[in-house]
Amino acid sequence: MQRVAIAVVMMAVMTACGGGGGDGDGSTAPTPPPANAGVATVTVTMSPAQITVGSTATATAELRSGVGAMLTGRTVDWSSSAPAIASVNSAGVVSAIAAGSATITATSEGKSGSAPIAIALAPVATVALTLALPTLTLGATTTASVVRRDERGAKLTGRAITWTSPSPSVATVTVAGAATR
Repeated sequence: MQRVAIAVVMMAVMTACGGGGGDGDGSTAPTPPPANAGVATVTVTMSPAQITVGSTATATAELRSGVGAMLTGRTVDWSSSAPAIASVNSAGVVSAIAAGSATITATSEGKSGSAPIAIALAPVATVALTLALPTLTLGATTTASVVRRDERGAKLTGRAITWTSPSPSVATVTVAGAATR
């Protein structure tokens, strides 16, 4: 009986002195979710949300319990609505394959969340023009060709080319790049 009374007195002293488990200001620390708390919501964010073909972005999934506590250490499966445009690996790294858009989805314990990603063609940074014959005599024709590259130096294909001559009285050019003097 005496031991019970001492324990009750100690609890009263600890509570009065702020030793009752709070942070000293009278509030209590948030209770972490139980280890067996299930995933209630999945929120996916993309960084960045728009990229160019050949680059990558990172998708992250935030998992929360039914009481809103963040959950960690859970398995997350990733998928893309358009894997020919944007693929995603098991770590949430999204690779841009072709221009277009896709939705990246994270699923954990039967709950899913998604975020969109837009893929654009890489802008042309340089254009190198070459002529089959650099010098033309009157009435002669040569073929022009171009190599387009992005800022990283990668060759770009599938882009429309508009051919024009700055001096049509000296030389003309067809829509196919044939120049005639």
